[in-house]
Amino acid sequence: MFHKITRRRHWRLLGLAGCLVLLLSIGSTLTALGDSGSTTYYACLKNGNLSNVGTNHPNCHGNGSTEINWNQVGSIGPAGMTWRGTWSAGDSYAVNDVVADGGSTWIALIVNSNSEPSASNSDWNLVAAKGDTGQTGATGAEGPSGPSGAQGSAGAPGLTGATGPKGDTGPQGVTGATGATGATGAAGATGANGSPGANGAAGAQGPQGPQGPQGPQGANGANGASGYITTYSSFLNTYEVSPQTDLQGFAFCPSGKKAVGGGFYQYGNMEITTSAPIIMGVNTIASQVPTGTQNGDGWTVSMFNHALLGNGDFVVYAVCMNAS
Repeated sequence: MFHKITRRRHWRLLGLAGCLVLLLSIGSTLTALGDSGSTTYYACLKNGNLSNVGTNHPNCHGNGSTEINWNQVGSIGPAGMTWRGTWSAGDSYAVNDVVADGGSTWIALIVNSNSEPSASNSDWNLVAAKGDTGQTGATGAEGPSGPSGAQGSAGAPGLTGATGPKGDTGPQGVTGATGATGATGAAGATGANGSPGANGAAGAQGPQGPQGPQGPQGANGANGASGYITTYSSFLNTYEVSPQTDLQGFAFCPSGKKAVGGGFYQYGNMEITTSAPIIMGVNTIASQVPTGTQNGDGWTVSMFNHALLGNGDFVVYAVCMNAS
């Protein structure tokens, strides 16, 4: 059963491992020299490496190393650990190979491959467990703002808003100037012919007489009364048409005035089917208009909304005038 290795013990184990490597290095050198017996040997030691080994005192101070000496060599110790870096499933490992895996250090107990170290794997033994997570460092300074991104594509058009409430009727405009005198009216129709008399007996045809002289010119007839426009004004109404629906609208003249013109404004996918003065029984029926409405009392417009979605709007207006 493995026990958690504290951070202090972890560093102690690493220190012992370093000493073991140093002793193995010295042992290899002593083996090369053979059994010294009573002979004293000298060497320079620096960072675990020996140099200038011999029976004379070396100059170790020039390169920052320390002089050591010995006169007896012990038996060669057991083989040390071999550091193999991070464990890999594709590598083979020998006994005493040391690897890092999952933040911990493991030593191979037998030759193996593709056998990941763990507490339950008998191929490996834990050397140093992963240390505790350190404290969170201070938050770094905020980096500079990045460049602005490219402008996005335009969004789809929004739906048509609902029709607003009908506005108040504006004040009546100023009376216009009197128009020019109209042209003389056309001559009246010729009266009906009288009933023919009974045919007389045919007389004998007489000889043709000579052409008579031209008679005097008759007196001029009296002039007819002149007509002229005295005032005019315009009146309008607004209508809303549902999709795929037709609707007839009206603009009425006030009492005493007649429509001499009119028209419409339309908003949406609308088709006009009628735009004309009110003619009772032709383009207008009595149930559609106020009681007593007569021909020319206003203007009428019919529209058809072709849109599949969304209402359409149109305005009917009439130009009304007094005539005397």
